[in-house]
Amino acid sequence: MFLVVFSLMLLAVTLLVVLGGMRIFDNRKVEQIWTVIQKVEGEGCFSEQLIQELPEAVRKYFLHAIAPGTRLAASAELQVEGRLAMAAGKKTMPMNAEEILTGRAFVWQGHAGQGLWHRQGNELYIAGTSRKLWWRLFAMPAGVKHGADHARFAVARAALGRLWLPSTLLPMYGVKWSVIQADLLLAVFRIDDYLFELEIKISETGAVLSAQLQRWGSLSSKLPPAEHPYGILGVTAEKEFSGYTIPAKMEIGWMKKDAERNGVYHPEIIKAVFR
Repeated sequence: MFLVVFSLMLLAVTLLVVLGGMRIFDNRKVEQIWTVIQKVEGEGCFSEQLIQELPEAVRKYFLHAIAPGTRLAASAELQVEGRLAMAAGKKTMPMNAEEILTGRAFVWQGHAGQGLWHRQGNELYIAGTSRKLWWRLFAMPAGVKHGADHARFAVARAALGRLWLPSTLLPMYGVKWSVIQADLLLAVFRIDDYLFELEIKISETGAVLSAQLQRWGSLSSKLPPAEHPYGILGVTAEKEFSGYTIPAKMEIGWMKKDAERNGVYHPEIIKAVFR
């Protein structure tokens, strides 16, 4: 009996050591990618000359989002608090995270939940590849996603992230702008093999009120993935950081065909650093 108990304990310890090693390796890999993105820095400064050929409504958005003379950042680091749902239709839980993004890539890492439901995880997309991984109780994998389907899902997050890095939406970076109506703008751009049409609803001052694009995913475990409207469902506050005025408190999620909201992410940006 003693040998059986000892063997089980030894097996459990070995498993924890192996999983702990996997967790450490994963953290180092994410840190390496974060460091690569962090080295991306912008050049030049924003001026009205860069947007002089755009429609008036689009110029209003940029003049609200970027103060003249502000350095054209190529990356942004965000410190975020709020609530997060692990999937569409699930309950939200407390969350705090940090994210770095470039408009073409991102790394998100954070904590969600409390007590036994506490999880730590990360998600990333860079150069056509992606990965999402959650851990529970320090070293127990609680969800892993990767592959072509997930890359198609994750890249939309990089696209939507341009609203927190407005410099990447300038026409000089290949973004095509048009006006659907006075308060509804359309930005069209490509990230790797994916084409995005980002609709942005603005206020009279040019502030972002909501935004929407098509994102690959499933709104139910019973349904196959498909493209669905996804984006910022509503903005309740904005903040200015180093010359950039961006949505700072909002609801993000899916928009169903019946116009029902399905918010899965309720972030508030506490700090933003632009490079």
